[in-house]
Amino acid sequence: MTLEILTSLLAWCTLINLVILIVWWLVLAFGGAWMRGMHRKWFALSDESFAAVHYKVLVYFKLLWIVFNFTPYLALRLFV
Repeated sequence: MTLEILTSLLAWCTLINLVILIVWWLVLAFGGAWMRGMHRKWFALSDESFAAVHYKVLVYFKLLWIVFNFTPYLALRLFV
């Protein structure tokens, strides 16, 4: 695999994961009640624990996205 292909792959992965992150945040921000209702069918969660779980997973997802997609893409784009 050449560096150009790897850079292109990381660019697409970065873009796709950014879109997922934004859509997830928008659904939580504007459709939180609907999402909580959907999750209550499966899990016994209070509003506070629902918010805490989703906030924690969003933070982990964003951190992993930055570490494994955005930073390597940026490094390849800037230094190669």
